[in-house]
Amino acid sequence: MRQAQVESSQSHLESLQNQNTELDYQLRQSIERASLLTEELAELRLEQELRMHEPSTSPSATDAGRLLSEQQSKYEAKLSDLRRALNLAEKERNDVESEWSKKLKEKVRELEDMRNVIGSATTAKEKDEGVVESLQEKMKFVNEEVAKIREQERAARKQIEEMAANDVRLPLSL
Repeated sequence: MRQAQVESSQSHLESLQNQNTELDYQLRQSIERASLLTEELAELRLEQELRMHEPSTSPSATDAGRLLSEQQSKYEAKLSDLRRALNLAEKERNDVESEWSKKLKEKVRELEDMRNVIGSATTAKEKDEGVVESLQEKMKFVNEEVAKIREQERAARKQIEEMAANDVRLPLSL
């Protein structure tokens, strides 16, 4: 029962948080719209004041041309600003691409160096393994020879013991 109440409260809290987020978003949009409308209203008031101070009550062709010219110059200025921003962004992009290209080349070079080191190490290891294998074969041969000599020594001792037991003397030849 208590768990169900906690889950219900959490669900309600999440719902309220979602509503709060949505309302924040709507508030930001409304503020932006109000700001745009305020700017537009200020422009319209300015235009209205300009018209009131003019001697004629109807807009003439020159006034319309002047307003059109003003609007064109505004948009051309904005367009010029946008072109400058675009050129700056392209320059930054080219600089970043150049930097990344240099870094990539450096990393490729480092990778090739590492591959060469690994290749050299592998070759040295294989060579060392060959030497070790050769030494192991020689040790095996030496151990076999030592075993044969020990066997011969044992046989000779046994023969000496038998001769001593039989009281056999070896003639000394000088």
